Amino acid sequence: MIEAPLPLFGSGISPMNTSARAGWNSLWTLTDTPDPRPMMYVYGDDLLLHTFPRVRRLHAYKPLLQATYEHFRTGGFDLFEPEAEIIAKLMTLLLEFAAPVDSGHGYANAGRYAIAPMLINNPLDLNAAPELPRWVIEMMRSIDAKAENARDPMTLLAGSLYPALAYDAARFAFALVERETGENLGNDAEQEQYATELAQSLDQQTRTIPLDFSRVYLPLIAGGLFVSEQMPIARESPQELAASISRIMNQRAQTLPDETLPLVEMTRGVIARMEHKYGFRSGA
Repeated sequence: MIEAPLPLFGSGISPMNTSARAGWNSLWTLTDTPDPRPMMYVYGDDLLLHTFPRVRRLHAYKPLLQATYEHFRTGGFDLFEPEAEIIAKLMTLLLEFAAPVDSGHGYANAGRYAIAPMLINNPLDLNAAPELPRWVIEMMRSIDAKAENARDPMTLLAGSLYPALAYDAARFAFALVERETGENLGNDAEQEQYATELAQSLDQQTRTIPLDFSRVYLPLIAGGLFVSEQMPIARESPQELAASISRIMNQRAQTLPDETLPLVEMTRGVIARMEHKYGFRSGA
């Protein structure tokens, strides 16, 4: 029999029996429920004090850059350096959004990816279960399995949790591209499936669909171009990075099937917007 199950419906959640270290025996565990509030209640301090400070760009970018090369290569798509840089920047930005005030981004930019505000107060007082990024959920599960994981998040995020972070980056990038271009990139269910398949392609245990130009450039590269200026950590300026992507894309386009041409043109449009903003010519 499951002892003292948490009431997961209604306004807020009772804090009773939410401690993973309470020592009581039950068939129910913190990680079983789809509602993240109990895990947020138990592991919120671990995230705030240990994990979030260690996923800022100083600690995150280089491991993610190397991991991006490796995961995409094993997924069947060899990245050029500027492509890997843009994806790693996008992921690093998403990680920094978790504590937006500490990382200097602010709540408005971080939007639903701002996690710290929900942890500072009692997460069990939230009226509804929040939709957390997958990387946060998987990180809490990892901490549940091994407390020390809270202090070494980048080993996990560059390794076993990389597909979860890629999923979040894809969902974030879809929203960026739609907002900036006005293009309709599918409904929420379609984008969710697309991001899930991308994550599966980057996971050796679930890989069924090989990566290709379309799955890499939309939405990751196209979305990453819009936010590259918010991550001034690579040697190239946003202008130089966009120009490099333009040259690489033109090179790749020579061997692409006709059905990918609309995506090529969309990415060229993104680069044209950056040209107008920064006053440069990429040669696209």
